Amino acid sequence: MTTGYLRKDLYGIEPFFEERPDFMIKLNANESYFDVPDDLKDEIFNEVKNKPFNLYNDPNSDELRKLLSEYCGLEKEQIFVGNGADEIIADINFAFAGPESKVYIFAPTFPSYEVFAKISGAEVINIPLVKIKDKEFYRFDIDLNEYYYRLKKDSMGNKNKVLFICSPNNPTGDYFNEEAVKEIIESFDGIICIDEAYFEFGGKTYRDMIFEHENLIIIRTMSKIFSIAGLRIGYAMGNKEIIRELFRVKLPFNVNLFSQTAASLIIKNRERFLNNTREIIKERDRMIEELMNIKNIRIFTTSTNFILLESNIEAKKVFEELFKRGILVRIYNSEALKFSFRVSVGKRVENNKFIKALKEILEEANA
Repeated sequence: MTTGYLRKDLYGIEPFFEERPDFMIKLNANESYFDVPDDLKDEIFNEVKNKPFNLYNDPNSDELRKLLSEYCGLEKEQIFVGNGADEIIADINFAFAGPESKVYIFAPTFPSYEVFAKISGAEVINIPLVKIKDKEFYRFDIDLNEYYYRLKKDSMGNKNKVLFICSPNNPTGDYFNEEAVKEIIESFDGIICIDEAYFEFGGKTYRDMIFEHENLIIIRTMSKIFSIAGLRIGYAMGNKEIIRELFRVKLPFNVNLFSQTAASLIIKNRERFLNNTREIIKERDRMIEELMNIKNIRIFTTSTNFILLESNIEAKKVFEELFKRGILVRIYNSEALKFSFRVSVGKRVENNKFIKALKEILEEANA
């Protein structure tokens, strides 16, 4: 039900609410299971305490942009900071998409691309990924023939279009064929966005291609390996002109004083967080070994801190049974993922409870 005032083209977008009982083992949002260390929190608190709360903070996030540029090997003017990667995705759509434009998405993928494209007034073109068996595992990849087929319906001379590629892809978990991605970057004549939110887990990046392609934007986040999902810091990389265009549509003072201060100190202490990557990957791989012993489950390859799983019963049923046991995972309203669900890598004790519960659920369902 709506009030009648909502734009009719937004009726299909569900309000973003999440049921989160206190007892939950929360494995649905791909957060790091490492918190910011207490000594670094104290340093953040002390620095924030000495800054004026009554004045607006730096609207450009210049100190943080400078630190991120050093981390990424770029100039400050090639960095744009947002209130989480979601705001950057929204700003890209607002700046480069909009009414009478098209936004191309390889699906299934991160839902925010489609949501913000629709809010901007753009037409969304979903290009289906193909499921491939890879030895004892599975993965999704790009079908270039399907990509070119979808583009033929569009005028390639119209630059008022955007294409999103999630690399590695959320929720499917792994990278797409590198040569296919490079071919798309070379051939697409609108704005190309490569979302590298999980870069620190796999290490593969298309950052160097921004020097050759003025229409390429790389998106990253500090929510994952840097442990500040609650502070909402995302950033984009691109050539100086593209980054300047994003400043046309961003909210004034979009990143608050506390988040800028915390993110700056965390980047200065980044090795402490990057060292956690090995521990998370080690625990992820242990989970996969345990999951391989469960019948009626398919495991998708991953270069992230989550695993996509597919069973022989509908994902909604698996979700409900896990929820009854106090465990929260992620399911999707997608025909391609009707039997699939995503689980984040949590603490070992949480992961063990999840694996035990999943085994019980599938044994009962297949008895």
